[in-house]
Amino acid sequence: MYYVYDDEVLALRSIKSKSFITKVMFLAAVARPRYDYGRKQAFDGKIGVWPFVTKAAAARASKNRPKGTILTVPLTVNCNVYEDVVLEKLVPAIKSKFQEAPKGKGALSNKTMQVHINE
Repeated sequence: MYYVYDDEVLALRSIKSKSFITKVMFLAAVARPRYDYGRKQAFDGKIGVWPFVTKAAAARASKNRPKGTILTVPLTVNCNVYEDVVLEKLVPAIKSKFQEAPKGKGALSNKTMQVHINE
């Protein structure tokens, strides 16, 4: 069941199987809410959310789509993939949110990092 407005078109949704619904992992980053004196506004603590997915062309046609359609495919998350997302997406987002931070101050704390390193 979907809630839609009267003028809204219901999107066509299809999945491979009801038993095997695709699961996607996300990396979410939050910080302590505080007042940013440099921008003279309150920072809500939200930094960002990034999915572990990639875009790939469909190798075969199916009844739901033709061959070559761009699909969103979940990535298998291992140490290398996790490190790439942290360095390419998370660190720049943190730097853009905290431009006025003193140099040399601050630390990244990750309580789940051991899970990905021991693979």
